[in-house]
Amino acid sequence: GRLVRTLVRQELDPGRYQASFDAAGLSGGVYFYRLHAGSGLITRKMVVVR
Repeated sequence: GRLVRTLVRQELDPGRYQASFDAAGLSGGVYFYRLHAGSGLITRKMVVVR
């Protein structure tokens, strides 16, 4: 796949954060998103339905 969008590209202090994502410009389909936190990395699936 290819990178579609980067929501946050900065190092943040420990805490809880929220980021909004507007999928209006994306075609329907399956997308994957990643969260890097410290030494951890999680990847999850998101489905955009049109």
